[in-house]
Amino acid sequence: MTPNELRKHIQSLQRTLDHIKTQLEAISEHNKAATQQQDPDRHQSRASIVTLHPSVDTYYSAENNERKSRHRWLVFERLVAFCGLLAIIAYVVVTAYTLGEIKRQANSAQEQLTAGAEHFRLDERPWVGISFTAAAKITVTVGKSFFVPVTLINSGRTPAKNVTGNVAVDLLRNGEAIKFSYTPGRASYKIFAGTIFPTGAIDRSFESIHHGPQRAEATIVTKEIFDSLLANRTLAIVHGRIEYSDPFGTPHWTTFCRNVFNPSVIPIDCMKYNDTDNNK
Repeated sequence: MTPNELRKHIQSLQRTLDHIKTQLEAISEHNKAATQQQDPDRHQSRASIVTLHPSVDTYYSAENNERKSRHRWLVFERLVAFCGLLAIIAYVVVTAYTLGEIKRQANSAQEQLTAGAEHFRLDERPWVGISFTAAAKITVTVGKSFFVPVTLINSGRTPAKNVTGNVAVDLLRNGEAIKFSYTPGRASYKIFAGTIFPTGAIDRSFESIHHGPQRAEATIVTKEIFDSLLANRTLAIVHGRIEYSDPFGTPHWTTFCRNVFNPSVIPIDCMKYNDTDNNK
């Protein structure tokens, strides 16, 4: 409602009020006159009908309609706000669930990718093992040392790079503990084989040696040693550790141990020493 319209309504209301006042004064004068004439029916109640000006009724009707309209609009606004809040909550829940599902799928894909890469490396990696010559082909002569042939073989699918290692050939009493040590002061051979390609092999022969007063010395087979070897009282043990890396740069190793002349007679510690890595 504009100010001018409001002003007009107020003026109309004022005129209506003046009209009502005039009617009330007229009614008051009429009652006084009736009282003075001692009307026997003076105690009978009389009803007066006051008719409001049409503009007043229109004003109040419009005001009520506007109040109802404002109330309906307020209810509608609250309903819209509530629905908006529900929509936001639903959006947050759906978004959180979607992000969680995406994260789970990403983690699953990453795990599968990692497992696939590990399987590929394991399947494609080099495997360096040891092959030994049959005991019957090894010559042992009293008064001389003897040699043990050893072959390094790469049975994997990729080259074995930077192949190094240590090999020792010991004569030990049966039951004597084997010292799997290749530090300085311990009679052993150092291997530098470079790269061994798939299905490739490198043959080496290692003389039985022991550590002398100043340096490693060949072990000469005496008659007593010869007889003791035949009776398995003395064991000729060849053992070592080979280290290498695959094309991905992952380090690998192989340890081995064997009774040269009678492989079926193998000490427990020698048997357990045969092992390899599982690096991926």
